[in-house]
Amino acid sequence: MKTYQLQPDEVIRFQAPVFQLKEEDNIPTDLTLTNLNFIFVTERKKFLWFKRKNRTVVIPKEQVKRYRELPEIKQTDTSVKICFAKEDCVIVFDNKKDARNFVINAWEIVTGKTVFERNLDKLKDALDLVDEKLHINIAELAKGAITQGVSGFICKKAMDLFTFKKS
Repeated sequence: MKTYQLQPDEVIRFQAPVFQLKEEDNIPTDLTLTNLNFIFVTERKKFLWFKRKNRTVVIPKEQVKRYRELPEIKQTDTSVKICFAKEDCVIVFDNKKDARNFVINAWEIVTGKTVFERNLDKLKDALDLVDEKLHINIAELAKGAITQGVSGFICKKAMDLFTFKKS
């Protein structure tokens, strides 16, 4: 980053050269993702007697659009589309690995949760739905299967369901 000074509480999370797609042009750009901002540094070409100048665009992470609390950052092969409040941005990476690493870091910065935490939340919501709709206590089921074995626990539960209690 030639023209951007990091703030004292700002940390670089991802950095890579990309091509920014704008109006059918591929503009070489240095992309830096920090814990606070998306930073795009584009070097302007030398034209006649004018010197080369860098153009720096800093977009705060809060400017990323969200749908149902999820950031609008989509990866397709080596390209990534980021929907910001004022405009959408399409960037192309050299390879899928860099694109995926960028998306993972960007989602973590915007949501404040890691991939593991987001997947854990999805699993918890699914288990809660099963508990609620089917009236199956998943925690008790898992504990019984671990301590008594799957077949032993299922047989015991089946016997409990079909055994009549004497009054």
